[in-house]
Amino acid sequence: MPDEPGPRATDAVEQLYTQYGVLLRSIAMRRFGVPPDDAEALVHDTFVAYLERHTVIRDVKRWLMGAVGNACKNYWRARKREAPLLPEHDDTADPAADEAAEHRLRRSAIVAVLAQLGPKCRETLRRYYLGEESKETIAAQLSTSPGYVLKLLIACRHRAHEVFRALMGPKR
Repeated sequence: MPDEPGPRATDAVEQLYTQYGVLLRSIAMRRFGVPPDDAEALVHDTFVAYLERHTVIRDVKRWLMGAVGNACKNYWRARKREAPLLPEHDDTADPAADEAAEHRLRRSAIVAVLAQLGPKCRETLRRYYLGEESKETIAAQLSTSPGYVLKLLIACRHRAHEVFRALMGPKR
């Protein structure tokens, strides 16, 4: 019975969330201008809707993208009925909140990209960029040459860039 919730179903949903969560949040925030916290809620609602209909969905990525787009449109329709702020409140936007939202979006994208890279690439990139270890140090611990570590870094950066482009979807 494939529809029973269990470890496989949970793993599949987690994998889908890792694979498409960043893209859906990006669509909500950048294309539709939804605030970060509300965008996160809309993405969660989209995945709940997916779970309810997953047996009849053929193209998961397109369905999720369309569903989050529709959720954003409904979000703004509901907001039209809200009373606007008074003019004296217009200039009180917090730029730090925008920076924090952008930082969270970037961090989510990095986590999603790293999750799709192999363990060797993930570890090498982590040690070189976050651990600030030299190619020579990494090469000594891997029992290889610094030239090989450089080739590995180049290949891993290239792969990470490809994964990132795939996650963010086509530009419009």
